[in-house]
Amino acid sequence: MRAKVFINITEEVNKMKTQNRAWHVRGSKAWHVSDSLDMSVSEIRKKFREDNIIAIGWTNFEDMSNLKSLESIKERLRNDTANNHSATQHYATYPRSLGIAAKTLDQFVNLMSIDDYIVFPDDRNIYFGKVSSNYYYDTTFVEGQYPHCRRVKWLLNKNPMLRVDLTESLQRQLRYPRTIKEYNYDEIQAVVTSKS
Repeated sequence: MRAKVFINITEEVNKMKTQNRAWHVRGSKAWHVSDSLDMSVSEIRKKFREDNIIAIGWTNFEDMSNLKSLESIKERLRNDTANNHSATQHYATYPRSLGIAAKTLDQFVNLMSIDDYIVFPDDRNIYFGKVSSNYYYDTTFVEGQYPHCRRVKWLLNKNPMLRVDLTESLQRQLRYPRTIKEYNYDEIQAVVTSKS
């Protein structure tokens, strides 16, 4: 009996590893844009689309491709003092912030997979894409301000949908204030296939 239960659990875990997901990636918020960067938020989002990339900042933390778990990312955030960045002190003082930051990076670096959907808001326009690469680190993209990257194949001929044309459920979810949020895959697929 135990062997059968173990096999069923193993099969479920393997299914979860191969299921595609859908992610909301907020490409740039006004307060994330460095003063030294000579681009507006709108220009940064346009560059993401033109270059077929999604990226997140976290410039004080270098390449994370060798960090394969949430715990290893938390440990890196907790201990990284190489750049003597104030964020490290912040995480030591506010452990909840550490958890939120680690979860965001883990979602982008480890949980996101090739062929997962991307929901990318740009004001009233919502763009849809599919992840087409593994995580990589690139200090040259957008003047080094968004070094944690993934390639994306934009869908719907790179045309957006208006926020008001989405389901009420998706409109509510788009209000999520953090950098990354996981969506229901089937819900995003239904929207994309209805417009294809």
